[in-house]
Amino acid sequence: MVDNLIYRTKESVNNFKEDPINNLGFLIPVAIALISLGSGIVTYIMYIFNGGYTVQINAAKKYGWFGGYSEKFTSGTTGMITSGIIGKILLLLIGIEFVVMMINYFKHNEKGKRVVMIVDLSFLVIQVILIMNIFMASIGVLVIGSIITQISKLFGEIAITPQTVAWGYAIIVMVAIITFIVLILTTKECKWMLGYTALAVVFAKILVPLIFLILQNIVSIFIGAVALLVIVAVIGIGFLIFAGGKGGDREHIGTSSDASGSSFGVENKRTKNNTNKSKEENKKMRSNKASAYISNLNEALGIQLFKVHGTFGDYIELDNHLVNRKICSLEALEKGKFHIYDERTGREIKSIEVPWKKEK
Repeated sequence: MVDNLIYRTKESVNNFKEDPINNLGFLIPVAIALISLGSGIVTYIMYIFNGGYTVQINAAKKYGWFGGYSEKFTSGTTGMITSGIIGKILLLLIGIEFVVMMINYFKHNEKGKRVVMIVDLSFLVIQVILIMNIFMASIGVLVIGSIITQISKLFGEIAITPQTVAWGYAIIVMVAIITFIVLILTTKECKWMLGYTALAVVFAKILVPLIFLILQNIVSIFIGAVALLVIVAVIGIGFLIFAGGKGGDREHIGTSSDASGSSFGVENKRTKNNTNKSKEENKKMRSNKASAYISNLNEALGIQLFKVHGTFGDYIELDNHLVNRKICSLEALEKGKFHIYDERTGREIKSIEVPWKKEK
């Protein structure tokens, strides 16, 4: 794609005298893109020499990995890429491209389409003049309001308000713009010019500033990405702890039913071939009573149990510092319908050992 663009640019320059209109129609969008890219490179160098990255690094040291992102990120010098004298040059080039496009249009179309384009352009010019000299003037609203009042009297009961005029004006503008685009797109000699110009404007106004905005914030983006990975890793570890698995030979998934008929889990153990099981473990496997085995119980950053006052009755809650989960009803634990064991020691946890959760 780049090679083809370079080749076509060279061809347009070499053959400029043979077909100046078409060659100029191609070279102007190329100039728009190159000027914006050059401006972006210059402003990026200015950003580096003005200590932009130093400011970001200092902000990272001050606010750490997880805070101060409004201070870490910056718009840098991207606002300068298409503003000031560069913006005026780009606007001038777009205007010249428009003139070239119109020359090509009137050169290759019959009389009927020429007349339609003249009428359409007349409407567009009038609308631009109205915007610049009436609607943008502070006194314009009063003048238009007075004119509308006089016109309303001529139509008797027909209500004409400033809002009605505004809607009518907007419709005329949209129809004129759509008509212009349709006329250009139906002219083969002009369609490609409009396409190249649109691409050049998008490249200059959106793509180039976006690329250099990312480059100027690369330090903050890297810090943010690392912080996000840490958060995801912590959440993943938390869910693994929450699942109660140590990576050992057993997998516990408990369910139980209390007096209200809620199901919580039936202990299910997976055994490996050629692995000796203790008598206590075999006893657990043969037990018909619902139970849960809690790993890392009451250890540092481990799992804790609490009694909680619930809307539909008191229950036992498991808390691993990231998420909370209901284990069983308090009634089921106290009546022996559900058993909780410390997986490390095999000791059964009684209701009296579980504290009530403090209200926040």
